[in-house]
Amino acid sequence: MISRPDDTMGKERIIPLLALTFLLLSSEATLYVYATTTNATTITINAQTYTYDQIFTLAEPRTIDDFQGIALDDLIKKTGPINPETYTYTINGADGYQKTVKWENLQQGLLTIEGQVIFADLPKAFRVRDVIQIEVK
Repeated sequence: MISRPDDTMGKERIIPLLALTFLLLSSEATLYVYATTTNATTITINAQTYTYDQIFTLAEPRTIDDFQGIALDDLIKKTGPINPETYTYTINGADGYQKTVKWENLQQGLLTIEGQVIFADLPKAFRVRDVIQIEVK
């Protein structure tokens, strides 16, 4: 009597092999994203570049909810254009995420030491992490 190879034997080998391959690929992707994500050490405001240490000595401290940082309106007054209320401000994160806000929003906003922008009067969707630039438009 001739025995035929059992189909379950092939599945028992292929499924763990596929699972291991998927696990390795997802691990590599996670490591790549983690390695390429950097925390900003400088920020460009109105075409001028500053270190975070510099800007945290310029502006007044502010607290919103449980977050502490510096007041965005005070920062713009000291680094930005004359008549800041006539402009809009686009805040760019290192990951490409950006939000545009008005002067009224900046008056309720802060920049944390971690580089995150928080607004008291806007939804969480307006929070930008790893801020690298504030464009004055």
